[in-house]
Amino acid sequence: MKRLLIVASGMFVIYLGAAAMASQRTASTMAMAAEKWLASLSADQKQRATFPFDSEERMRWHFVPNEQFPRKGVQFKEMSDAQRTLAHDLLKTGLSARGYMTATSIVGLEDVLKVIEGETRRFPRDKEAYQFAVFGTPGDKKA
Repeated sequence: MKRLLIVASGMFVIYLGAAAMASQRTASTMAMAAEKWLASLSADQKQRATFPFDSEERMRWHFVPNEQFPRKGVQFKEMSDAQRTLAHDLLKTGLSARGYMTATSIVGLEDVLKVIEGETRRFPRDKEAYQFAVFGTPGDKKA
């Protein structure tokens, strides 16, 4: 029984070490993806897409239309194809495969809702109106 407990404890320590390493790899990968996306932006886009980590804008997220609850950032429709690819690469670093699929499916549903709701809607559906922004300095644990 003691031997089993020692083996189980050793496996738990290995698991914690592996989890910490995986977490660090994920953080590094995300920081690199954020840096690549930011580097692809024009000066104007970069100014609109970057905020200090403690910015109040970081708490301004909601599912209601941007017209009702304005948010800052760079919209997909303002990005080149290369910038969109880098934005999706950044999303993939922070989400599981299932999470990424769910997020992109939700965005895609804007087209379905646009057809169902019609063109007379007060706030038109636009799958390219989703905002992208980076808070703090990618890779910097302090900001």
